[in-house]
Amino acid sequence: MFCRVCGEKNDETSLYCSKDGERLDKDNKSLNLVNGNTKFCKDCGQAVATSDLYCLNCSSSLYIVEEYKNSNKEKCLQDIKLKSKFDIVDLFKYSAIASGLVLLISIIISSFINTKFIELMSKELEFDITNKLINFLDVSSILNGFSLNIGLISNGANLLDINLNSMFFILALIPIAIFSIMGIYISITHKKREQRLEIKDCLVIALFYGGIISLLSLFASRKMDLNIPGLFDEFGIGKIVFAKKYGFLSAFINSSILSLFSLGLGNGIYSLFVNMRDKEDKFNPLASSAFIFVVSSIFVVGFILFEDLGNSGFDMTGSGALLGKMTILQMFIYLLLFVNMGTFKMGYETDFIKASLFSNMDGFKETFANAQFLYIGLFVSIALFFLIGRNLRKKGYQLKMIFYTPTLFSLGLGTLAYLISTNISMTGISEYSFNSIGFDFLEFSSISIFISSFIIFSLSSFGGYLLTNGGKERVASHE
Repeated sequence: MFCRVCGEKNDETSLYCSKDGERLDKDNKSLNLVNGNTKFCKDCGQAVATSDLYCLNCSSSLYIVEEYKNSNKEKCLQDIKLKSKFDIVDLFKYSAIASGLVLLISIIISSFINTKFIELMSKELEFDITNKLINFLDVSSILNGFSLNIGLISNGANLLDINLNSMFFILALIPIAIFSIMGIYISITHKKREQRLEIKDCLVIALFYGGIISLLSLFASRKMDLNIPGLFDEFGIGKIVFAKKYGFLSAFINSSILSLFSLGLGNGIYSLFVNMRDKEDKFNPLASSAFIFVVSSIFVVGFILFEDLGNSGFDMTGSGALLGKMTILQMFIYLLLFVNMGTFKMGYETDFIKASLFSNMDGFKETFANAQFLYIGLFVSIALFFLIGRNLRKKGYQLKMIFYTPTLFSLGLGTLAYLISTNISMTGISEYSFNSIGFDFLEFSSISIFISSFIIFSLSSFGGYLLTNGGKERVASHE
């Protein structure tokens, strides 16, 4: 007969496991040994010491046997934190796999992106460029957000110096997807091992990945001689050196934050799926945050699909083509932040526009024919947080639990706002000033969106909690 808990083999006539004391019959009772501080043996009357385990005269046990009912094991596992195996080698493997996938995709993208990039550069500079300006190392840096310095040098003098800090969200979706899927996979693996995916595991994976990407950015920095036919005839300029340098620290910070955010999103999506599949009566703020993020994203995608961006006023062919195409590609993330209490800012240091759902909406109404529907996106998020508050009250959770989901959701919004902020500074001859860009910065304040969204969504959850009749109070159980 084998013990159902530890697997120990016992005699067929045994009632209890010899290793862990588990009862071997179907009554699900366990053995509890309690030292009775015996002074005399209960069988033969021999005097014994209180520290003795057995009588020295007749070998009888000096322990008394008590039985107690086990609580439901599955229910207990919901209320305890399972110890996570912290294996540094496994975590590095995850980072290496993600880096390998990013490099593979970068090689594929770089094989066809050069033509388009050179076309844009030639249009902005108004001269034809024949060099191959981008390789897979550039793409791997650009995918994760970057700080890039570009210089045009002739005879030791800087013709043009550009500093660009940005993230192209449409490209960043690649590492976001990779790490979200990885977060789901790791969560499944930990679940099978009865372990829990902890923040320290995700942090180590993110830091490893950030280190790899930042090292690649060093190799992406280089100089080359540009071949620009006609430049000498026009300006008397001979050889021009094209220099590019990526910020090591920016590459490390951006890629680490992006991967950490995506791992958390993947874990939240998996937790949401598990809760729905198993109908678990347990609050998981990460799963709730992921659910609201997905719903809000679906709304934004739907809005963009029904909006005619071709008549939005963006210049897609003229001198402002670079700005127009860049803005369109970033539109999803801009609107996602905008409908969740984000404040949009674009322009120059002393001359800029600033807009939110509650101020200066005229520009958005001119750009989007159905701009009034953006308010529905905010209403959807508020309604979902209200329902979370109601659900927590019905299940008897304490009031403090209503702040967990707004905190995680607002932190995610602030992270995205930080990553997609764009800053440009340029010096050099006016002919090459990229006048079509039309701004020095384009951003959402990460601190502002965190504070404003946290306040409005916390109030929404509090309203749902306050306006609902409470159930029996319970101890908080969440992951």
